Amino acid sequence: MQRKIFQQIAVIILVILFFQNASAQNKVRIGTYDSRLIALAYYNSKDYDKFIADFNRSYQAAQTKKDSVTIKKLLIRGPVLQRMMNDRIFGKGSVNLILDEYKLRIEAIGRANNVSLIVSKWELEYKAPNVETIDLTYKIMAIWNPSEQVIKWAKNGEKEAPIKDAIFDKVE
Repeated sequence: MQRKIFQQIAVIILVILFFQNASAQNKVRIGTYDSRLIALAYYNSKDYDKFIADFNRSYQAAQTKKDSVTIKKLLIRGPVLQRMMNDRIFGKGSVNLILDEYKLRIEAIGRANNVSLIVSKWELEYKAPNVETIDLTYKIMAIWNPSEQVIKWAKNGEKEAPIKDAIFDKVE
């Protein structure tokens, strides 16, 4: 009877050791990025310049047509977009609406870096011991071919803590 109990305990210990060893060997790699720097690269890109040009053309067209409904929508949207930009560059605002437009490029970066998932470092609340995080910020920023000045701003910005409630900061 004691021998059987001892054997069962030994099997349980071996199973526990096996799974501990297996989980240590099976690291999960997650790519992370600093959303502030992604926003900085995007908002200083030709893609964003095109977005703004299209926005301004829409506004001009609405004024020409005297389309008061569209004018009103755009006059509301402009300051909201500015606040979102502030939160993204200075706070922890989500950039997923920006990245949605670049899904294939993001997937390629993920595959090239052998990660299972890419997420903002501000959204990573917990990670288990078998999770390895890989910072992909500058690889993702490269999508927009940032200038040396933008890279310099990013290097300085990453040293600073995000501003809490940046979305509520007054827009001048």
